[in-house]
Amino acid sequence: MTWWRCAIVSRRLWRLAALALLLAGCGEYRHERLSLVPVGQVSATELRFLRRDLAAFYGVRCAIRTERLAVPTGAAQVDADALLNALEALPTERGERLLAVCSGDGGQPGTSFVFGLARRRGRCGVIFTGRLRTDVDQRGYERRLAIEAHHELGHVYGLGHCPNDGCAMCFSPGLIDVDAKRPSYCEHCRELLERWRRER
Repeated sequence: MTWWRCAIVSRRLWRLAALALLLAGCGEYRHERLSLVPVGQVSATELRFLRRDLAAFYGVRCAIRTERLAVPTGAAQVDADALLNALEALPTERGERLLAVCSGDGGQPGTSFVFGLARRRGRCGVIFTGRLRTDVDQRGYERRLAIEAHHELGHVYGLGHCPNDGCAMCFSPGLIDVDAKRPSYCEHCRELLERWRRER
């Protein structure tokens, strides 16, 4: 086996070991839990990708809930406020936060569309995938998916919008702005997040 193949295998084994520790609840935030709630035609591939990404990033258990929230048929857009209200009505365990993943296009009064919605320091957020597939391959779509998931979960944890255009918490009026961000937080937002999580 050549040296570069050994490096690839070693890196994959390290990632699998780290993920196993996180899923076993060995992280610092074992009292926390994230749960994904599919809404509409969300594929198992999308949900599995997000589950792995969020579990590794936040160091918590991440599950996919079995119940599916209904989406009103016939409307051009899904009412983001109504969906968030329905999500908040679901029962949760102590320390559990919910992220709905909706296959439709999200709307809100006064806007042409929204990529997602959450209440600051609440327990629920929602992301809409309808526009995220535009003009990208699967890898590019998953990157956008992770960015928007981190953005809305950042609000749930208490973060506001950030002026750093590379931070996941920067406001994104369009896809070009989403693509300018990273699927992670800037140093300032990361420090705030870690401090608040330790205080809870």
